[in-house]
Amino acid sequence: LGAHRRLLQFVETPDVTYLRYESYNWTDPENIGPYGSVVCKACLAGKFKSQNGSAICTDCSIGKYSEISGMMTDACKVCPEFSTSLEGSASVADCRCLQGYTGRDGLPCEICPRGKFKTSVGSDSCTTCEKGKYSHMTGAVDESTCAFCPANSVTLSPASDAIDDCICNKGYQHIVGDVGDDWCTPCAEGKYKDVIGNRLCRSCPAGTYSSMIGLIDALDCNLCGENSWSPSGSNNVTKCSCNAGFYGTHGGTCLTCQKDHWCPGGENQRE
Repeated sequence: LGAHRRLLQFVETPDVTYLRYESYNWTDPENIGPYGSVVCKACLAGKFKSQNGSAICTDCSIGKYSEISGMMTDACKVCPEFSTSLEGSASVADCRCLQGYTGRDGLPCEICPRGKFKTSVGSDSCTTCEKGKYSHMTGAVDESTCAFCPANSVTLSPASDAIDDCICNKGYQHIVGDVGDDWCTPCAEGKYKDVIGNRLCRSCPAGTYSSMIGLIDALDCNLCGENSWSPSGSNNVTKCSCNAGFYGTHGGTCLTCQKDHWCPGGENQRE
């Protein structure tokens, strides 16, 4: 029996001796022995009782635990940092990591890093933000903290932790200082970009042109007509001019220079 109790009655039989004590940190009011004796039991681990009498034991509060039975005061221990437990927890192993934190039950918990989140209480690992999303928050508790990359951009791997991890798709480029919907802008006419990344767009090769935006390959640039040429980065067929020895309108058909004429290239022939 527990300490600090006063004997109220002593009854002895051939089989067992019943001691009726004033209860303190022992309780079980429904267990009544012969002759009206009270059979007191120690408060279980995770509980305590600080008053004499037949009251039931009190649970350790949420976030606390006790591995000691028969506890007479609220000496329940606090769970390790960033973990919690249910009422009446009887072991440190009942302490489980909070949302946004991870670790083994009963041990210190580590915060989920940027690019990850954890929605549950327990020892589950932090979940990574999927490709195409990022999160700059630590200890995130919901997937909604993973933000989508701006339009026309993507991340190369999951668990990205900053918007700078969002790189532009083919046909789009990122210029330092661009934000929001302008994070990635399409390649202008006469340019293309054939890789995913934040590299700037490249000019269509000489001898080609394009009046379209967002080209993803140099092969998408149109060839100038026969016997004509254009500077790199040309954005219109009119940039194609006839080669030397030929003449014709820019972007049109180039004719062979006539006999006794001089054709330096371009639209005109000279005598």
